[in-house]
Amino acid sequence: MGPGYILRPTAEGGLHITSADPDAPLTITPNHYGSDHDRTVGTALFRRMRQLFETEPIADRITAETLPGRGVRDDQDIIDAGLDQGRCGYHAIGTCAMGPDEDDVVDGRLRVRGIEGLRVVDCSVMPTMVSGNLNAPIMAMAWRAADPVLGTV
Repeated sequence: MGPGYILRPTAEGGLHITSADPDAPLTITPNHYGSDHDRTVGTALFRRMRQLFETEPIADRITAETLPGRGVRDDQDIIDAGLDQGRCGYHAIGTCAMGPDEDDVVDGRLRVRGIEGLRVVDCSVMPTMVSGNLNAPIMAMAWRAADPVLGTV
């Protein structure tokens, strides 16, 4: 069965610094299916994908479901299979989200608060996930960020 993704997950994961050593590994907690919303949408998505693959003309081209297998039926089995056998298509965002408050890492001009001359122009500044690929939004962000960096605004 092909991949399907929850485009607007509500569960949040986290990155945690483990040491003052910059080469020390981070603790990464993805927290997939960590909210009722994500579990409900994820299981409904899985069932809908199964339904689509059982419909002609594609059904004629499929011999059998290999993963997770026809024995996976109830919600918890679907979630467990997704966590054990699935893969993530999400891009990390929001680890230094921009916002108007002094507690937000980056301001609306992508400047890191408290560090002169440092800007962040990547998906980590996005405060919310977009429903789709991040390529175009980050290109637009970079285009907008170029003007103040070049001093044209």
